[in-house]
Amino acid sequence: MVPESYYSVGLGVSSVVAQEAVCRRFTKNYATASGIGRTGYSIGLFVFAPLVQLLLNTYGWRGSMMLVGGICLHLVACGALLVTSSQDTPQSTEYQRISDQESNSQTNQTNLAHRCSELRESLLWNFDLRLLVNARFWALALMKCCTVFADDMWIIYFVSQAQSNGFSTEDAGLFVAVGGVGSLVAKVCQGPLTDRGVISSWSLTGMFITIGSATYCATPWLTSYWAMMVSASMVLFCGGLITCQTDVLIKLILGVDLLSGAFAWMALLTSTLSFTMGFFPGLLYDLTGSYTVSFTMVGVVQALPIVPLALLRYFHDSAK
Repeated sequence: MVPESYYSVGLGVSSVVAQEAVCRRFTKNYATASGIGRTGYSIGLFVFAPLVQLLLNTYGWRGSMMLVGGICLHLVACGALLVTSSQDTPQSTEYQRISDQESNSQTNQTNLAHRCSELRESLLWNFDLRLLVNARFWALALMKCCTVFADDMWIIYFVSQAQSNGFSTEDAGLFVAVGGVGSLVAKVCQGPLTDRGVISSWSLTGMFITIGSATYCATPWLTSYWAMMVSASMVLFCGGLITCQTDVLIKLILGVDLLSGAFAWMALLTSTLSFTMGFFPGLLYDLTGSYTVSFTMVGVVQALPIVPLALLRYFHDSAK
């Protein structure tokens, strides 16, 4: 449990820092850069499963964990390569007035109130707490949380759902691998479409939210081999595209200065949602004996971002 906690913290922090660095660095062609940066997840879907199985067969659990941990050390090199601009903080050259003992007793209460005010301002600034009273942030957070939650639930329950439809474990693994290819294609292709003005991020995101939601709902009813393969490809294609385009919309709506706090708070919210509600599709399966209700629920969750997306576009266009 403790190693898993450290792993989760390290991965979460590095993910937020990497997203913020890419978003701040690429003022142009950000959708393309974000898509390329996220391709590692898609590649991992069809590379790591057979790789980890090979390591387990060869070295056992302990050796496999050490080797996978060594592979993850690439984050150290990537972090060392990040370059930040040095910002000189102005320092006052004036002498500071030192109050005598008599005035100290009279100003203790004033100093305490001043320090409390400074602490409050420091918390608001360093933790970006002002985002929590920003309606636009919550609209974007709803989009992010729903998409990540739906994607996580698919990863967790899809193999079991495919087996319940009569497919073997090998078939289900192949479906996931093909889905990883679909996710990879989506992340690579979505950037040039929006960066070159072929289609707006608003329209592209709304279109694939609808397609992804419909595919989630249809998945439990599919019994054909090729239909399941197309379904897996479309689910991860839509999820990968929506995730990249949501990052584009976050930068567009909130601006560069709030990116670090926005990504961090959204990561916390998505983790909390997956932790508290991740068991629910499995519970529905235990109660109903079928994944139909579970995947329909996930499809409804995936459809929810269409509402904040429409509201954000309306107010964004009205502000022009």
